Amino acid sequence: MGGTDNHVHLVASIPPKLSISDFVQNIKGSSTHYLNHVLPSQDLFCWQRGYGVFSLGSKQLEQAVMYVKNQKMHHLNGTIIASLERLHHEDDAPKPTHIN
Repeated sequence: MGGTDNHVHLVASIPPKLSISDFVQNIKGSSTHYLNHVLPSQDLFCWQRGYGVFSLGSKQLEQAVMYVKNQKMHHLNGTIIASLERLHHEDDAPKPTHIN
């Protein structure tokens, strides 16, 4: 796991019996509870809506782990992988509706 001020990356092996959405829900839910109840601050912590997932083969695993471990350095040095770092996606927020 690695992160910056506004997002994290996690390399994980998810057992086939567990859906990806359940895995993400558990990670987000337990970390939110921990941050808001065990390490409370003035502001409540919450995750943004949505998440991104990449499936990796064994050949890409080492590179992905190294990227995540050095994520802060990549941001400082401008050596990020753009497809892994997009923070704003069209489906992250509800679409405005206009009623005429």
